[in-house]
Amino acid sequence: VIPAPTTAELLVAIQTKKLPTLFTAYLAAIYAPISFTGANGVTHVFQADRKAVGNLHDMLAAYAPTGAVPSGFYWVALDNAQVPFTLTDLQGLANSLGTRGWAEFQHMQSLKVSVRTATTVAEVEALSW
Repeated sequence: VIPAPTTAELLVAIQTKKLPTLFTAYLAAIYAPISFTGANGVTHVFQADRKAVGNLHDMLAAYAPTGAVPSGFYWVALDNAQVPFTLTDLQGLANSLGTRGWAEFQHMQSLKVSVRTATTVAEVEALSW
């Protein structure tokens, strides 16, 4: 007969299981589409997955040294609209992503502390994104 896990063992098991679930929610939050209002005053929703963020960084690296984007430059919105973008718009979108990412990271860190310092299974199970 295998003995039932102790309360402490059960708590550790639930804590261990909870962290990957929260991390998955964190990734969904940081890579979710983002709303951004450009210099033209129009708001669009843009992709924010790893590839889109990588493309944004590439464009910033390419055009920041020159101080401007080429004539007719645009960024593609989630609805596939070609949105005219300036270098300031690229920087603003990057800043919006960074601001959101930092806030979500802080939220994740707080949840990790809460999971690790919980003293009951119920406390851990009550935690959600």
